Amino acid sequence: MRVPTRLAFAAALFLVAPSTDAATPAACAEGTPWDGISCAHPRATCGAWDGISCDPEPVSAKAEREAAAEMARIDVDARAVCPEEDEARQVYVGTVGEVVRSVDRALGEADRIDRRLETLRDSRPTPPWRVATMVRAGSLYDCIWNGLVRSNPAYFTADQQAKLNWLRAVSVQLGAPRQAVNDLEAAVAAKWWSTRDEYLRMLTHRMVPRYVTAALLARRYALEGFDLTRARRRLPIVARELGKEEMTRILRDTTDPTAPTGNASRHIEYVVGAFD
Repeated sequence: MRVPTRLAFAAALFLVAPSTDAATPAACAEGTPWDGISCAHPRATCGAWDGISCDPEPVSAKAEREAAAEMARIDVDARAVCPEEDEARQVYVGTVGEVVRSVDRALGEADRIDRRLETLRDSRPTPPWRVATMVRAGSLYDCIWNGLVRSNPAYFTADQQAKLNWLRAVSVQLGAPRQAVNDLEAAVAAKWWSTRDEYLRMLTHRMVPRYVTAALLARRYALEGFDLTRARRRLPIVARELGKEEMTRILRDTTDPTAPTGNASRHIEYVVGAFD
């Protein structure tokens, strides 16, 4: 089995601070009051403290229509990769080999869609479009993750299983040990679980930063919609399953999207229990 190499909850869910030091009420910079969990930037209209405008250039109705049309096309293609509206259809079925190939294809398509979303985001670099494209990418990886974690594939094809059953029956008749058959089944099972875990790791490393970035931007600019509900619902579950070390590892290299322009050194520091 080949493992591929690619593979608005509130901002108060996170501690946004320099990655070297945890923030405290006394350490909050001017204009970032302590909200009980973090040094939170106040809600503001676009073009506030960091000079970023929701629309850095005059809004072009044609450009907005083109962006909206591309987003609609991307959404259709994303739902073809993983049908978010129907969880029953998300589960990958078949043998281990079939499931691995299906997930591999889905990840390849998801990465291509993610690049299309990035291109769209670059063409419309405003907070609403940044949030919408980040949420959509995170949601697609999340959907694949959900389908994989619920998958329960057969270790062997029907023909392979029949042959194993025959070997086991012959071993019983001859009084021979069945250890070889048992070892084969155990080896295949172990390989499946290690491959599954690697896929899930890759998916979470794509999903979590995109959800988090979208959520921080949504709160910073008081934005709603963009299917942020899924991020709010899913991130507490994912955080508990991953644990503090893995969540910290994923987010420590994720730049705080609300940092003033040019400050790419401020990263997101995970707070244990922030989602509960």
